[in-house]
Amino acid sequence: MAEEPVEYSGLDKAKRTRATIIAVIFVLIVAAVIAVVVVIATCIAAIIRNGDTEKPKPPFNVEALYSTEYRAKKPHFKWLSDTEYEYKTEEGKLMKMDLTSAKGHVINHVGQFLSNYSAYAYWWSSDQRYVLAAYDHKKIYRHSYFARYALYDVTTRITTLLDEAGQGVRLREMSWSPTGNKLAYVYNNDLYIKNSPTASGLRVTMNGKIDQIYNGAADWAYEEEILNTGNAKYWSPDATYLCYASFNDSHIIHAKWFTYEPDRNGYVAKLHSIPYPKPGTTLPKFTLNVAAISNNNISRIVTLQPPARITGDGNYYYTNVVWPNSNTIIVYWLNRLQNISSVTTCNPQTGDCTEISAASSTTSGGYVDFHYYRPLSSSDGSTLYTILPKAVADKGTFNHIAKIVISLYNCGEVTISLFWVVIFKVLSNRQQPDIFIGTYSYFSATFSSQASFYFLRCLGPNIPSYYVVTTATSDTFLVSTFAVRQYCKWVILETLLENNTELATKLSEHELAERHIYQINSNGYKLNAIEYRPPLFDANKRYPVMLYVYGGPGSQTVKTSWSLGFPQYFSTTLQMVVIRVDPRGTGYRGNRFKFLTYRKIGLLESDDFLNVFRYLRQQSYVDPDKICMFGWSYGGYMTAMVTGRNQGLFKIGFSVAPVANWGFYGFKNKTVSFFIAHGTSDDNVHYSNTAILVEALQNEVIPFRMQAYTNKDHSIRGGANKHLVLQMTDMITKSFGITVSSEGEDSQTE
Repeated sequence: MAEEPVEYSGLDKAKRTRATIIAVIFVLIVAAVIAVVVVIATCIAAIIRNGDTEKPKPPFNVEALYSTEYRAKKPHFKWLSDTEYEYKTEEGKLMKMDLTSAKGHVINHVGQFLSNYSAYAYWWSSDQRYVLAAYDHKKIYRHSYFARYALYDVTTRITTLLDEAGQGVRLREMSWSPTGNKLAYVYNNDLYIKNSPTASGLRVTMNGKIDQIYNGAADWAYEEEILNTGNAKYWSPDATYLCYASFNDSHIIHAKWFTYEPDRNGYVAKLHSIPYPKPGTTLPKFTLNVAAISNNNISRIVTLQPPARITGDGNYYYTNVVWPNSNTIIVYWLNRLQNISSVTTCNPQTGDCTEISAASSTTSGGYVDFHYYRPLSSSDGSTLYTILPKAVADKGTFNHIAKIVISLYNCGEVTISLFWVVIFKVLSNRQQPDIFIGTYSYFSATFSSQASFYFLRCLGPNIPSYYVVTTATSDTFLVSTFAVRQYCKWVILETLLENNTELATKLSEHELAERHIYQINSNGYKLNAIEYRPPLFDANKRYPVMLYVYGGPGSQTVKTSWSLGFPQYFSTTLQMVVIRVDPRGTGYRGNRFKFLTYRKIGLLESDDFLNVFRYLRQQSYVDPDKICMFGWSYGGYMTAMVTGRNQGLFKIGFSVAPVANWGFYGFKNKTVSFFIAHGTSDDNVHYSNTAILVEALQNEVIPFRMQAYTNKDHSIRGGANKHLVLQMTDMITKSFGITVSSEGEDSQTE
């Protein structure tokens, strides 16, 4: 309802005028008082800041870099069945969780058993009655180890030591069968089977010999470069067969190095030796065999026959073994040149194999590399899912999921697009399996046995979080690509296991580098780059720069996964811009880009890094007199290569554990400060590489700084790693005239 108009007399109008003038004067006085108060408060705040009562946040310094407080927590998680998983609470209690009832109960007696033996690793039997624990382990190679084993009966709570080979003897690669309670293990390089936890070991092979003949366990070459595991034995689903590889390294040349170990007379040099096939030398000879197990006996052993197209001169590999069902074995084979690969289906009773798929460099445009992906099968064993390179219009070939119908020897595509598949999981027990796929650095998942749930790891770009997710109420199809683009149908998150809120709070107390992803042009190619900029970055200032490289074939360093590490440390503590670039030949952009360096290794990558330096020197925020390069392993090789070709583009090269027998990089430039570091016990890139490079530098009277890390392997772990970082920091600060101030203050550049 509208208000009625009110009439005012002339006297009222005069009164209103005077009141208005008084109100205006009052408002002006109040405003003036407020302004004075604001000015005084601002001055007081400035005085407080200058008095250091409020300090800026400290950088992510070297103590934070190596502190366990700044590591993202990964929940202890094991699937026990389709609906049950094992989980360890923050208090260390071992819990068995049931997703159907949303309840859990403590299994502390299992936890106590594991604690009593300081278990290095452990595994449940398929029926959950037993827990097998490895303890007192001794490292062999990157993945493998010798260990003593103990068995815990969850029902009777009785512990048994599995030491029938001799009290205290360490065994290798012990594992449960997928059904029942059989065990397989390796002792003195021979393969054994126990038909039950209490049965005596049944010896399958008789020719095992240390450093020469391996049965059921990988030698160095297969563990490090092909299988990525020390295990080389494969149970059939019903545990009636065991397929295993036998390697003969008796003709392989040995790599040798010393470790320096204490004894009662001081320290002694101990010689270590491993079979190590080098380029151009003979490869390990191997056979794939299948043992039929019946009534605690080995009733038959057959050898699987590789296809003729692979065998060639007798130097070839196997790269994967999968049992889609108990009557069929799928084997991936690869020739030595890695330009022909074959997938065969094999009969475990006869050893006969039939080719169902093949790939060659004529179709891929380079080398064949899909052998690293382990194929998966449908629940009925009739269909195989694997990853194969597929042409996408005129864009080249990209890795995609392929479906192989085994009985029809038929191969068809499941996914076709410009994205690059690197992770895939098949949800079994479905007529048409669903698939979870994604690019490396965003998500990974582990499914329960019947795929009713999966353990989802969200790995970036934010601090990692971990969930248990149901598939019953979600249509799960995750795809992510470069530059943080991702497609995700709605999923119902069942249980949050860890989101690292404590770490987030801890990091909020520090100034951290900001990441920027962009592309740099090099000879007409767009290179992916990620730049770590110092806190409070000012584009009008000039900053020191570190180009931190790897660049190995098929690798990737530019990604949006969450991480703390060298870039955060150098960027925040030394106020540097740290940049990582993936040159030509790196992965996840299609085979056309990856194969650009095929048969030209090292040349195009170093061209790209030199072009990156040229680009950086043109940026207004870069100090062109304070640029350095740092790389490890292949990145160490790249750093040495680019340093040798340097044309006054950067000032320091840090090369760690480099491969050094590729022409010594053409070192002639004596104006670059060169730093080289290597672990003396490196079994991957041997210390001899650095020793030879050092001799070559000395002969050419090239100045350099060298740091050897005694008894350290390729990773240079522990205090030696921190020492390396501090040595680099010292060299950077002195060469660039940087003074690292106390916490909370900016680094100063002279």
